[in-house]
Amino acid sequence: MGLTACSDQRIDCPPVVDTTEIVATNSTLGTQYFLVRRISGWHDKTVIFQVFDGKPQLDACNQDLIVPLYEDSVESGNVSIITFNRTELSFVVEYQDDWDGQTLLRVE
Repeated sequence: MGLTACSDQRIDCPPVVDTTEIVATNSTLGTQYFLVRRISGWHDKTVIFQVFDGKPQLDACNQDLIVPLYEDSVESGNVSIITFNRTELSFVVEYQDDWDGQTLLRVE
């Protein structure tokens, strides 16, 4: 499910707007976590994964209105599982050669 932000008003956004997509959710101890993949850049793209403890909200330029709990850029490719550590505010990325296109979010 993609995230989009639109406006019929003239907004001064950068020439290239990030692409964002919710790729996984996880409900742990009464909190709903969202894993967002953000692709940034014009030619050399950077892939950033972000973890939110509520549904992400974007402005008209696709910038976050809510600060993520954690985010980090990763090697693009077959990201199969991201394990988010709530205490340390960090995550571990697992890659899989026979990746089916789905990324799972684990919360510890």
